[in-house]
Amino acid sequence: MDLSWLIPIVMTAGGVVALIALVAVLARNLKKVPPNKVLVFYGRKHTTEPRHDADGKVIEAGGTKGFQVVTGGSKWKWPILEDCQEMDMASFQMKPQLKKIPNKDGVLVNVDAVASCKIKSEQSSLSAAVERFLGKTTQEIHAMVLEILEGQLRAVIGTMTVEQLIQDRETLNTRVKAEAMSELEKLGVGIDILNIQSINDDQGYIEALGKKRTAEVVRDAAIGKAEAEAETKKRSTTAAKDADVLAANNQAMTFEADKDRDVKKATYDALIKAEQARAEQAGPMAKAEAEQKVVVQQVKVDEERERANIEVQKQKALVAAQAEEAKTVVPARKAAEALVATAEGAKKKLVIDAEGNRDAAVATAEGEQKKLVIESEGNRDAAINAATAEQKKRVLESEGARDAEINAATAQGQKLELEGKGKAASIRVIAEAEVYQAREVGKAQADAIEAKLLAEAKGILAKAEAYAKMDQRGALQLILEKLPSILEQLPAIVEAAAKPMSAIDKVVMIGSDPNAPAKFAGNVPVFLAQLFETTKNLGFDLSGALKKLGIDATAISGPDAPKVD
Repeated sequence: MDLSWLIPIVMTAGGVVALIALVAVLARNLKKVPPNKVLVFYGRKHTTEPRHDADGKVIEAGGTKGFQVVTGGSKWKWPILEDCQEMDMASFQMKPQLKKIPNKDGVLVNVDAVASCKIKSEQSSLSAAVERFLGKTTQEIHAMVLEILEGQLRAVIGTMTVEQLIQDRETLNTRVKAEAMSELEKLGVGIDILNIQSINDDQGYIEALGKKRTAEVVRDAAIGKAEAEAETKKRSTTAAKDADVLAANNQAMTFEADKDRDVKKATYDALIKAEQARAEQAGPMAKAEAEQKVVVQQVKVDEERERANIEVQKQKALVAAQAEEAKTVVPARKAAEALVATAEGAKKKLVIDAEGNRDAAVATAEGEQKKLVIESEGNRDAAINAATAEQKKRVLESEGARDAEINAATAQGQKLELEGKGKAASIRVIAEAEVYQAREVGKAQADAIEAKLLAEAKGILAKAEAYAKMDQRGALQLILEKLPSILEQLPAIVEAAAKPMSAIDKVVMIGSDPNAPAKFAGNVPVFLAQLFETTKNLGFDLSGALKKLGIDATAISGPDAPKVD
């Protein structure tokens, strides 16, 4: 029987079985680690790198270990060569309960606490926990941690009084947690939460303390309540008293304010009336002052106008005189100069003729002399002497004739010159007299106009200066001259000033001042005094004017009437 056909089937089946076995081995040796557990592999040597903190300090030395702790993920376990165990990392709760533990005072107290602990995740803590807890049950691990917690709690309680244990629970928790963690860290265990739930004793010591404290609290509460009620009553009565005083003060202040308001209103009304009277009187005064200023300015304008006219007249007279001089004096001066020139020409002609005659006579005498010399050399000396004498005689005669002719010509020229100068001077004198007459007439007219205007201006200025320098008597005299026209307007002024008073039907006095009616009645003299003083400040002494008429103003207004500034 041929079974060769079974070989492929057997081989296929064997391959499938081998594949299934391989998958099973792989599945069994690929270990997965949940997040609340760690898996410890052991059986082979494992090399670890040193671990450093943030400052570079070595917190765990590297080296070779016989185990490896895997937290989370998965890892392959080599069959036969390696094995592994799980260790629980979940948090567990411990409840230390201590009975009759003596404290610092020797009081036996009972303490109940609860703590939440777990194995820490750091590699150093995991290594310490693996070395101490691997292979132990959860109950054994919990019992070991519980013993450490109870021991540290017992040690801390032994250093504190009952009052500290009761009142300072936070310090107790902090100290127990710190002391226990220093010991548990050696096991790789940490404390997340630690709470002291209760502290009591079997002798009732803590309860007695509580009752005492409760009594003190009740006592303090009663005292505080009584003090609060007393303070409340005190403050309420004080507030009521203050409210009454404040109400009375407010009412008094209201009355005072009403009084001040009424007094100020009356004062303001009087001031208003005084200002109105001052304004009514100021109008005519301002008008008079304005008219006075206008007159003064007009006088100044007239003065300037007349001065300008005088200058114009002077210029006209000067131009007329210059024109007259050009018309009369210049031709006369030219005629005189022509006569003088003619006389000088005639004079020069006569002089020239006389000199010619003299030269001719001299030449003739010299010829005669030469002739006598030639004819009579023997009697030369006599002849010469005779000739010389004759010559001298003739020369003297010719010089005498010449000098006579020159003198005659000079006299004639001087005569003509004097006649020309006389005529020219006469003409000049006549022309200058006419010009002077015209100038003097114009100047006299201008001086007359100027004198008239200056006299008028000086009169107005003198009047203005007299007004400015006028004393009270002069002003009073001037006012008395104007008094009839002012008195015609006085009834209307008095009626306007007294009109507001006529609208008062009755006067109600508010306040406790017994002198209020007398003070109010005194407002009338005050008003009259203010009226007299106001008119006096405006330049019109009404009291003085009334006194001139036989009316005593001081008897109306009173001697103590206030002044109005």
